[in-house]
Amino acid sequence: GFQLLHPTACATGDRESLYTRLGVSGCPPANVIEKILDKHSLNPDVQVADIDEFISHFEFLFRFCRELDSDACRKLQAVTKDGTVVHCWNCLYFGSDEPYNTEMLLNGIPQEAASGVAVFLNNAYLSDHSATAYYNNCSWERWLHQVASIRYYPALTHNTSEADVRLSPVLSLVLEFDSKKVFGFLEAHWNPSYQAICD
Repeated sequence: GFQLLHPTACATGDRESLYTRLGVSGCPPANVIEKILDKHSLNPDVQVADIDEFISHFEFLFRFCRELDSDACRKLQAVTKDGTVVHCWNCLYFGSDEPYNTEMLLNGIPQEAASGVAVFLNNAYLSDHSATAYYNNCSWERWLHQVASIRYYPALTHNTSEADVRLSPVLSLVLEFDSKKVFGFLEAHWNPSYQAICD
C-alpha cells in the first residue's frame, strides 16, 4: 500500500525539497484514489484501531475527487460513533441535537427496536481541522453529504425496487413509536424531492 503524506505537507518549496531528499516521490492522485477505493471494497463491520486512516482517505478524496460515480460511492466506508466500520450508503447519519434530525427522531425509541436502522458518524470527522475546509467550491460537510451520502435526516422513502416504494426504515420506526414526531419532521424537512414523490 501507499504511505501518504498529508496533502498540505509539501505546501512550500523547502518542505517539498526536504521530502524529495528523504526519498518521497510524487504520485498521480488517480492512483491514490484507486487504492483508497480498493481498500473500501473490503468487507466492513470490523472494529478499527485507528480512525485517522479512514478520515485521511476522505480528506484525500475531498481534495482530489470532487465527484465519484454511484458504484464508487457505494464502496465508501466510515467509522461510526462506536468505532465500527460501515458502508456509508443509505444508513449513516451525522449526529445532531436538532429536534427533527435522525438522532433526535430515534431518541426515546427502545434501543432493541432502533438497532440497525441508523448508525451515526464518529464525531472525529467533524471535529478535525477539515471541518472548516473548502475545496472546489465545496465544504467538507457538504462533500460528506453529497459524495459519501451521510445525512442529517432520513429520506422520506426507501425503494426496495421500482414497484416497491415504502416509508424509510427510520420514519417507519418513528411512526410506530411516536407518530407526532413524523408530522414535525415533515414540516421541518419538507422539500421539492418529497413533493415529487407525492405528485
